[in-house]
Amino acid sequence: MIILPRYGRYGASSRYRHYMFAEFLSGAGEECKIFPFFIFRRFKLLLYPLYVIIRIYVIVRYREHRKYVEGDFFPYLGIRLVPVSNYVIDFDDPVWEWDRILRSFSENKWTRLVSGSDMVVSGSSFTIDYWTQRMRGELTTAFVPTSFSCDLYRQKIRLPTGEKPHVLWIGSPSTSKHVDWLFEVDVSLIYAFNWHLIGYSGKIVEGDTVCIHPWSREAEERYGNLCSVAISPLMDTDESTRFKCGFKIVQYLALGLPVVANPFGANLIWKDAIGVQMCQPQEFKYFLKNSLTKLTPSEEIIRYFRSNISHEVVLPELRKKLENVWN
Repeated sequence: MIILPRYGRYGASSRYRHYMFAEFLSGAGEECKIFPFFIFRRFKLLLYPLYVIIRIYVIVRYREHRKYVEGDFFPYLGIRLVPVSNYVIDFDDPVWEWDRILRSFSENKWTRLVSGSDMVVSGSSFTIDYWTQRMRGELTTAFVPTSFSCDLYRQKIRLPTGEKPHVLWIGSPSTSKHVDWLFEVDVSLIYAFNWHLIGYSGKIVEGDTVCIHPWSREAEERYGNLCSVAISPLMDTDESTRFKCGFKIVQYLALGLPVVANPFGANLIWKDAIGVQMCQPQEFKYFLKNSLTKLTPSEEIIRYFRSNISHEVVLPELRKKLENVWN
């Protein structure tokens, strides 16, 4: 199998949905090669023409191989120029929504890509529903959460303390706007809890109740084990979030943390998950305090993650579905 992610290991979606899948397949004895489009983190625009040539070469060189493609317009350059078959598209982002500038080209491009695929895979049930309706039901699909192995984090037993509860948020500069939006809705939240914001780069500054930490897996684990609850706010004006995969909630569940989220966008994917509570942004303070008195035990949340979301569960299922469409 040839796996064609958008980024190298530095890209979160490429790392969790493609490189780890490749490692799983290799461990199961299947021959697997992986070729990212953006090979290096820097100089993307400068090296873009070279990357296009490399991608086309890979598709020509491995024309008869089965291909697992991270859904983007980059594979289209090769697939459009060189007719190929035996490919599956994995959508982790609503990339078809980002092509509005070239709307007519985009409509034709994505319709051809999806209709010519053997299956569409996504971590968003909304994405699967969208393309199933668009293809009028003539589409094979698979819901595969963006996840990781059970042993990625080392969980610790959380003991109650007499100080303000510690609340976790994990994100990036581009998703920091959702935290800013929540605090604008209820500024008193800032002082009601101790906040640990990982990967945050927004309007809030560090203070007595706010600690901002650079992103790293070690930071996720360290502060995840320090906190009692986590949040996943999503701005209710950003419709594209429904096509995301709700990965933050997956991380929180793997850490054994109860989650308070608003019922919008990708959060709805996990509305029935053990440990997840849905409320409106104005109610976050109440639900955060309430969750601390009625905590779902960490062990129960972690058990749910291991049994329903972890790679040990979802990757064998994905491999089985691929075998069904390709055999």
